[in-house]
Amino acid sequence: MGTEAQTIEKLQERYQKFAEQKIKVETQRDHVRSQLESLKKQAVEKYGSDDLEQLEAMLKEMKASNEEKRAQYQDQLDEVDAKLNSIETKFANCELE
Repeated sequence: MGTEAQTIEKLQERYQKFAEQKIKVETQRDHVRSQLESLKKQAVEKYGSDDLEQLEAMLKEMKASNEEKRAQYQDQLDEVDAKLNSIETKFANCELE
């Protein structure tokens, strides 16, 4: 086999380490599952679904809507800026006359 024979005590130590690792991993797994269930519940409460594809589609729609609103806001500010520039130009021309 190529591996050195180990005493029963050494084998028991190795087994104990594996058993401890198993407990840690199972505890982490249970914690992650609990978090996942909590997040799914929050998603259903807030967005009406916990389906990942549906949530991704909703996110895409939200981003598109936000971009549209941002563009509208920019257009409105550009319009205000243009009107202010126009008024300033007219006012400057009135003072010169």
